[in-house]
Amino acid sequence: MFKKTAPAFDVTEGNPFVSQGLTLLQAGSGTALGRLYAGLPPADRMHFLDGLGLLSDIGTALPARAGHPSMAAIEGGLRYVWAHRLRGFATADQTSDAQTFNMYDMADEAHAALDEAARLTPQDSAVYAFRIRAEMLARGVEGGIEAAFRDLEATGEPNVLAGLARLNYLAPKWHGSVDEMLARLEATLATLQRLPRYRGHVLNWVDTGTLQALTPAYVSVVDSGNLCVHLLATAAALDEAAWPQPTRWQPSPAEPSEEQRQGLARAAALCRELAAEPEFGFLFDPRRRLFHIGWRVADQLADEGHYDLLASEARAASLWAIAKGDVLATHWAALGRPLQAAGREVGLRSWSGSMFEYLMPALVLDEPVDSLLGRAARMAVVEQQRHGRRLGLPWGQSECARAEVDASMAYQYGPQGVPRLAMRRTPPEERVIAPYATVLAAMVNPAAAVANLRRLEALGARGNEGFVEALDDSPERRGSDGSAMLVQTGMAHHQG
Repeated sequence: MFKKTAPAFDVTEGNPFVSQGLTLLQAGSGTALGRLYAGLPPADRMHFLDGLGLLSDIGTALPARAGHPSMAAIEGGLRYVWAHRLRGFATADQTSDAQTFNMYDMADEAHAALDEAARLTPQDSAVYAFRIRAEMLARGVEGGIEAAFRDLEATGEPNVLAGLARLNYLAPKWHGSVDEMLARLEATLATLQRLPRYRGHVLNWVDTGTLQALTPAYVSVVDSGNLCVHLLATAAALDEAAWPQPTRWQPSPAEPSEEQRQGLARAAALCRELAAEPEFGFLFDPRRRLFHIGWRVADQLADEGHYDLLASEARAASLWAIAKGDVLATHWAALGRPLQAAGREVGLRSWSGSMFEYLMPALVLDEPVDSLLGRAARMAVVEQQRHGRRLGLPWGQSECARAEVDASMAYQYGPQGVPRLAMRRTPPEERVIAPYATVLAAMVNPAAAVANLRRLEALGARGNEGFVEALDDSPERRGSDGSAMLVQTGMAHHQG
């Protein structure tokens, strides 16, 4: 059996029932454990199982499913968390123990239990969320997409959003052949190679007709870093497509042709090459060990401001710059970690209190549920929901356009966030709700996210092309009848 390793944070702090559940699990009291789980609010069940799985020994004998209808969900959730822990065990003193269990077998067992749970307790949203997570471990990211679509067909459950929010860069593979996907990807990468650059960074603003840089020419740390990590994620997905592995669900997956395999390999190599080109060292302040916000090319000057918080959309850029060797790992330790509590959750404050800062990097980064960042994400969603209730509005605030235009009739764009999460002073009269913030939150609480999207839809925020950019209920920008204004525009990086 695995040695139990202490989590980096007190997982019982976020859910006081975890200690009670651990006692019941160790005593083999399936009926009482099932009743405890079933009595929790739906939003707390995933956190409960995450904590229970982190504190228990991997492979602990589980009570029989017959003890309570929820025991199948408990078994599936625990086996998923154990499988996730198995993926991270690689230290020398655990090598012999690692031979006892196999991550993929554990994930398979989790999925089998969760299938049974979906039949016995079909209204338990945690079951569907854990099922997608288990398939992502067992079958890779493509398995997560397939699970999301299957759950959509079977139940209409909101977890399809949880899967697609994390995996949308793979969507073309589900609409055509490998050849079609390669053609689209190669065209995109060819255009990317033509864009103007500065020291390897694609400039931030480019004319889409001429592909010429717009003034002022500018390098953004966060945007460049996000481009790099999404290129790496795409490369990993191409590798999986080139060499599909047989699984229990697909014992004989369709093999691409040799020509297709070579095309996938070339595209993956190009993605990695493009991700490696940007230099991040000149954007770094060695005295403060922090990144500047960006670089003004014409002035040859860095912005005075810095990204100084861990709960920031720039952390993906930080990790990639450290991995490349452009900056030292001491940079990560220099990022601020101001703590904040919201209900049972304890996490981090961000600069503007936006969903974007907490959750955008999680689209491609693996941030374990028991880590400070994992807890920060849950805390942020809880506080966003509370803020929405206080305002009497749907929840979900993140940087977006608002119902205010300039002389050219272009909507104005700016930061939006929840005051209790923000380090900056957030104007209390700013009440702008961005639907894409809710889609990001589907990674944390899919059931609540879909309920919120339905509420936005009922308020007219969804049209023929999808959800609008925002719903602006700021008092000074309401309509003549006193109703909130729809920001009738769309932004590719929010719609995507």
